[in-house]
This record gives sequence, C-alpha cells and structure tokens, in this order.
Amino acid sequence: MMSVLEEVVEKLRREKDIFSEMLQIADRQLQLARGAEDESWLDEFLRLLELRQGLMQEVDQLTKEVEAVRARPGSYEETGEVREKYRTLVDEIKGLIAQIQAKDTTCQEIMQARLKGLEEKLGEVRTSRKANQAYRLPPGTNPAWFIDKKR
Repeated sequence: MMSVLEEVVEKLRREKDIFSEMLQIADRQLQLARGAEDESWLDEFLRLLELRQGLMQEVDQLTKEVEAVRARPGSYEETGEVREKYRTLVDEIKGLIAQIQAKDTTCQEIMQARLKGLEEKLGEVRTSRKANQAYRLPPGTNPAWFIDKKR
C-alpha cells in the first residue's frame, strides 16, 4: 500500500504533466497573438483558451484529491527519496506556472496593443463616415440657397 506522501507525489506528477500541456498552449497562444495577420487566428486562440480551462478544472480536481489524501490518517515518515521527489515536483510545477504567467503577461500586452490599434482604426472610420455624410446630400432634396441682401 502506498504511503500518503507517495500518493501525493503521484498526483503531483499528473499535475506537472497538465501544467506542461498548459505551457505548450500558452506558447501557441503567444505565437498566434504575435503573428496574427487575418481573423482566423481568433478562433484558434479561443479554442486554446477553452482547452486551458478544461486543464485548469483537472488541476482543481487533483488539488482536491491531494487535500483528501493529506487529510487521511497515515504515515508521513517517508524515505528521503520520496521526500526529494515531492520537493522536486513542487519546484518544477512552480517553475512551469511562472513560465505560463510570463507568457500570459506578454500575450495580454500584445492583445491590449492590438485592441488599442483597432479602437484607433474604428475611430478613424467613424470620423470618415461622419465627414462623408456631411458632404453628401440625401436624394430628392434641393440644396438651400443663401442670398446675401446686405449689398
């Protein structure tokens, strides 16, 4: 029978695999954000966000399972090898999370800059439309004439 810490280590291995997958997804999202020239990138970006959401739900479930294992009575007297595996996995997971956060921050900055650019273009289009409407007469109207009678 596995000890409490050995069970926790097994769950942490799965968690590490999930975070590795999430890092790959974050990397792909960053590539999409940097290289998007047409609108097709957005569908892929949103699909990846959905995938990440599913992975986060798995992490949440694993966290609950780890808490349940830790709450059980059992022996925590482990060999140095098991403790070392535990510490190594925790450090690796923390490293993966830091890398994911860095990629997400960069991606968010790119997306905000892109959104600002779109807002500026939209403002230009609105200004052009208003100017165009001001110079066009609606069909069927006669232009008003102004006669200067002061002369």
